[in-house]
Amino acid sequence: MRRGFGLARQLAILLLAPVAILSGCRSGTGGDLVSAETPVVDRGRPLPHLDRVHRWPADEREPAATAQPYVIGAWYFTAWSRTNPFHAGQSKEALNRYDPWGSVRDNFLAPSYSGYTPRKPLIGFYDALDQRVMDTHILQAASRGLSYFAFYWYWDTDREEEALIATPVHRFATSRYKSLMKFMIAPLRFGHRTTSWTAWTKRLVPYIVHTYFADPSYLTTPDGRPIITDWDLGLSATDHARALRFLRSYSLAHLGKSPLVLYLSELSLGHGSPTPALALGVDGFQCFQGITVDHAGQPYRQMMASWPIDGLVRDYFHVPCTTVGFDARAWCQVFPACEPGGSYHHYAVDNTPYEFAVHLRTVRAYLDENAASTGKMLTIYAWNEWGEGAYIEPDVEHGFGYLDAIRDVFGLHPTVALPPAVDLEADYPAPGEAVKPFEATVQKAYGRLLERQATSDEVEAWSSQYDRASLSKMDFLIAIYRSEEFQARQPTSSSEFIDLLYRRLLGRHATEEELAYWVPRATSARERLKIFVSLLYSTELEERDPTLYATQGAPSAMTWEADW
Repeated sequence: MRRGFGLARQLAILLLAPVAILSGCRSGTGGDLVSAETPVVDRGRPLPHLDRVHRWPADEREPAATAQPYVIGAWYFTAWSRTNPFHAGQSKEALNRYDPWGSVRDNFLAPSYSGYTPRKPLIGFYDALDQRVMDTHILQAASRGLSYFAFYWYWDTDREEEALIATPVHRFATSRYKSLMKFMIAPLRFGHRTTSWTAWTKRLVPYIVHTYFADPSYLTTPDGRPIITDWDLGLSATDHARALRFLRSYSLAHLGKSPLVLYLSELSLGHGSPTPALALGVDGFQCFQGITVDHAGQPYRQMMASWPIDGLVRDYFHVPCTTVGFDARAWCQVFPACEPGGSYHHYAVDNTPYEFAVHLRTVRAYLDENAASTGKMLTIYAWNEWGEGAYIEPDVEHGFGYLDAIRDVFGLHPTVALPPAVDLEADYPAPGEAVKPFEATVQKAYGRLLERQATSDEVEAWSSQYDRASLSKMDFLIAIYRSEEFQARQPTSSSEFIDLLYRRLLGRHATEEELAYWVPRATSARERLKIFVSLLYSTELEERDPTLYATQGAPSAMTWEADW
């Protein structure tokens, strides 16, 4: 999962103001330029304001977010689920169980290292694909005045489609509480291949523009320009600049706005030069962690004493970042990176909420002194990097301590009442328990749809694909539906077909009203498949049998386009 310069990270930025925030708007092929009244920095570049108005209609039960004196957000790691083949796969190899939390959970139960803080989310070791998890995270963050989540967004360059581990971004988009915050994405390559020009122009850019930029809850500038971060697009050096120009022109043609592009870099650490990034036509810079750990057991206050190291970006619009801590020893039982000289060998200690608050006062002073070039915006590493010991998400050790520190130092206002306590512990195998996590779903699907028990070879074959994240639950169920064995059982009559699905999935006959609704729609094999998928997503199936309920993964485009 390591891409760029840390274990899976991502960006975001939100709105506030009347604080100016985005510079370099003349870069690239351009969209609407900011007005003449916009404040300028010393370099004379206009800085548009970030829009603090949430255009998504607020849920009647929850208020919309209100203006904050500072725009504070956090990187959000989306891969705490079985769709994460890296962590879960390494855990299976080292611990004999397919568990994305792996040794993070083991070290909570029995810490293996001195000075190590046992860590566990307040809501339990969750499955990030569960809608309730995202709902709760939004409520937790908004209750302390956070403005945005910065999602790691993974694109599978091998399959040329959105990776399953990016699913939590969709959970934000479908949350009833989405009016309380904003979101944005930083594309991150997930795969071995580079992004081809054809894939960029025909698949990736159209997907980003129509799925995310067009979402009313996506972060934009006041004049409607969607904000995106250039992290690791998987592009070749020769394609990079023209790829950004294509992204701008496509968005301008379809949405009427050119995106504002920020470049994710290590310039805040004093490394490199801004010239190559500026040559690409980006509009500004964004950093990820903003600091490095010098040695094993370094006190947090000492580590943060050199913050910020950003002389290379002060002349440009930039979104500062900082870290709540770094201690990745939790992964040492499954990764070799903890060996002397490894990337996890260095770690910080004593990063309590109090020490975090002390550091945040320095950050606040920096934002005040550089308001024009930062927009008083900050991205914190991270909301939920539990494996790397960087999390402000409420935990069992400190509760809301880190979020309280953020609220108090920056004077943020809650946009929702404190959410009630909830336990969302996922059904992962316990430490020491070796199981096939997908076996129950396989056996249930075979029993319901094929009316027989799956053989051991069939269970192993399906589970192996699921474990490698090359198969979602939805794709598996569609594969069973499309099998010759199930197709041979389908009646030709549309009403009998509908009733068969209801009996197999919901354990009852379809009502006359349901038949009247579905029968006219069952006009082809493709339409029948759509009906099947609709029932997999039904609330009734969720309540009757969560094992088959399609909480994970929408069907792939290839599924719908299959030649029947």
